Amino acid sequence: MEELEELLIGELVQPKTLSSVTQEDVIHFQQNGQLQIPSGPANDCIRSIERYKSVLSRSEKEVAIYLMRLYGHFADFAKDGNWIKFPIDLFVIENDGSMASFLVKHKLDKHIDAQANVRIDRHFQSQSDSQYRYAVRRPSVGPRFGENEKHAVVINPTCATGKSVLAGFDWLRDEIGIDIPLNRVSVWTMVAAPLAVQNLCSQGASVVTARLADGIDENGYIIQRSFDEKDPTKTEQYIGNVSDFLARI
Repeated sequence: MEELEELLIGELVQPKTLSSVTQEDVIHFQQNGQLQIPSGPANDCIRSIERYKSVLSRSEKEVAIYLMRLYGHFADFAKDGNWIKFPIDLFVIENDGSMASFLVKHKLDKHIDAQANVRIDRHFQSQSDSQYRYAVRRPSVGPRFGENEKHAVVINPTCATGKSVLAGFDWLRDEIGIDIPLNRVSVWTMVAAPLAVQNLCSQGASVVTARLADGIDENGYIIQRSFDEKDPTKTEQYIGNVSDFLARI
């Protein structure tokens, strides 16, 4: 497929509303099974990511290995839960998603029927009314993707608002003619803000995340407590990709 660039406009709600969605507001999605926060190995893995990043001698490459392991635990969680019984589609949000998807593809190889990759960039269109422009770049959609009512697993390592994931499915529908209902979509993310859970689950999608963030700030950036034994109330911000998460955690 030729390299394309499609621009999508997504209007977000006003900043006051952005920052008002809390963990408590989305707990009902966990109760009905749409929001899943695996414990055990997945939780241990992300705590290792947090711990090792705080040690200056640890390289980002080493932390990236733990990120892949985390997604490997997600794959095990899905298989152990016995909900991956049939062929699935894999929708990878690059660039971070490409790295994170490695062990998922290895562990679920026999279950993955088709794959699509796309890079989605978010830019402010207007700071005053919180309107964003989503740029869809370098799409690659494999044969059979979206066919036969398969479940789609989205690899998107950080999820602040969920709007980029929704933009990706809008692009598939409007530009490629592949319409995948969100009730057949599961988003696998390292960390999700409550607003992302609200935006995705309210439209029928499910979310699997190792961390439910504290919230997002007025600019739509994730706010998450850092792992700091001396100051457990310490907070940091990162702007929606793994590199920023690792740099600021």
